[in-house]
Amino acid sequence: MKRTFTCLIIFLGLANSHLVAQSNEPCGATVLTVNLTCTGATGIAGTINPTAYTNSTSASAGVTLPALSCNGFTTTTRDFWFTAVVPASGSLVVTVEAGSNPTITPSDFWDMALYSSSSATCAGSTFSLLTSSCVASEAPSLKVTGQTAGSTVYVRVWREAAFTQTAARSYFISAFDGNIPTPACPTYVNPVSGATGFTGLDFVWTQAADATAYDFYLGNSAGSALNLGTFDKSIYANDTLNIPYGNVSGSTVDYFIPPGAASVWYVAPRNCISVATGCASGARTFTAASAPLNENCSGAFTFTSGTIFFSPSAFSTQSQAAGACPTDYAADVWFKFTTNAVGGSATIDAASDGFTDVGIEVFSGTCGSLTPIGCVDDFSDDEQLVLTSLAPNTTYYMRLYTYISTASTLLWGDGYFFILTGAAVLPVELTKFEGKAKGTTNVLTWQTATERDASHFVIERSVNGNDEFKSVGTVKAAGNSTTLKDYTFYDQEPLSNGYYRLKTVDLDGKEGLSKTISIKRNGQKLTLVKVFPTPASDVLTIGLESQTSETLNLTITDLLGRVVEQKKVENTEGYNQISINVAQLPIGTYFIQLVAGGQQVKGKFIKN
Repeated sequence: MKRTFTCLIIFLGLANSHLVAQSNEPCGATVLTVNLTCTGATGIAGTINPTAYTNSTSASAGVTLPALSCNGFTTTTRDFWFTAVVPASGSLVVTVEAGSNPTITPSDFWDMALYSSSSATCAGSTFSLLTSSCVASEAPSLKVTGQTAGSTVYVRVWREAAFTQTAARSYFISAFDGNIPTPACPTYVNPVSGATGFTGLDFVWTQAADATAYDFYLGNSAGSALNLGTFDKSIYANDTLNIPYGNVSGSTVDYFIPPGAASVWYVAPRNCISVATGCASGARTFTAASAPLNENCSGAFTFTSGTIFFSPSAFSTQSQAAGACPTDYAADVWFKFTTNAVGGSATIDAASDGFTDVGIEVFSGTCGSLTPIGCVDDFSDDEQLVLTSLAPNTTYYMRLYTYISTASTLLWGDGYFFILTGAAVLPVELTKFEGKAKGTTNVLTWQTATERDASHFVIERSVNGNDEFKSVGTVKAAGNSTTLKDYTFYDQEPLSNGYYRLKTVDLDGKEGLSKTISIKRNGQKLTLVKVFPTPASDVLTIGLESQTSETLNLTITDLLGRVVEQKKVENTEGYNQISINVAQLPIGTYFIQLVAGGQQVKGKFIKN
């Protein structure tokens, strides 16, 4: 299973800003606010419908544009424009990433170029290319230095020329002062150097100031440690990352934590524009447990039907004598699975990732009182066990073992790949379910490896993760598929601390549940969920989620900082909607501030 993680950029009050007017030519470019810090950074969330856009040429743009050789860019590539004013440092960073508009497919597949102008007036000027980002299938981030403070940089963005130019896609673009300090390397708390006996691993480190995410490294030495992905700070509360015993799945690599062997770990904090360097010098070495957690029946791992597992056989020992299968000795590990409401037949397929002979034995009953109901070991790397007449809603135990000739510990590291189909099959094989806070939205993503007569997904949310899960939306499934399918759902009215799970439903109404994940929104007791409509003509509605019931101080100011509305508002615990009459306000942009108990949230809207 592969996962991709991206740096979180926080922005408030932009839930509907994808309606921003985008410019087809540089002289009408949309203005980007330059963020001087990463904290509370703002940007523009937008959607681009390329059918309404054309390629900017010198003739159409009213400026002289230099030729651009960039990842297949041609005169048919459809582009759009922004501007940003260079801050006092003379350094500017512009980033583009996938958007969060629930009605438009998000995309990381953008290219970008930055230009300076020969004069302060756009029309008739000559543009000079400062830099460009044209790496295929990668969200762009560009930095320029040595620019004149107060000068204008023109930002040209387009969907990568290799992709269909007529497809609507959403994006999020931000500008930053290029001199924002790089986060410092943290102090590593757990596991410390020399620690031993770990099975499930909690990696803990101190917070790094201004960090929004961490690159996590793991290996057998600091110099050879592999980057397993960029993990959002918002997802891993208190800067703790839990990795189960055995296999670690990263964005580019799978890493196996060897039982009883030394491993090295460290993290590199990153913020909105840079990542810390030199953090490997503080790397910590630990020694994992010498035997798997599921060494015996009592520690059996739950086997989610339809999902491929990987489990280390290294350092396992025999928990009980071999059964009906022809073998001399069985170094084993244990799993358990529960049949669905129908029961019936099931098939278990298993294989070793090395050359080890693997056997499968399945039992009914409970640990200490097991009855074998099936066994297979044909002296092959690949095994298949067919079970029949399985009772519905019943837990069965599965023992996987590796053949060796003597009663000793199995010391090599081959693992098992196996899959269960039939009586315990859910509508989909779910390989990933993750979530993160992004601006005023919680973004849930999941991936399926296979789907069998799948109807839809129900996204359920709870305030405590234990009960009272309620549906917050549905997403249609592909139906039948044997290729990876990616799904996204946007919770537009998130809780400050929300718990989510997926309910998978097939065409016959059979259901299955995913694991539960949580998303904490920076520990805020007050969260601005959305401001709508924007632009607003008469009545503006503010969606607010609160962990307490209290009186709020509401203030609205114009672009000059003048207060145009001020009032007290009563809100209750949970989700609130505040309606304000703005018909009397002049056309323009306004800022909202809500304050309660020493905490404040901010947003903005446009009056038309």
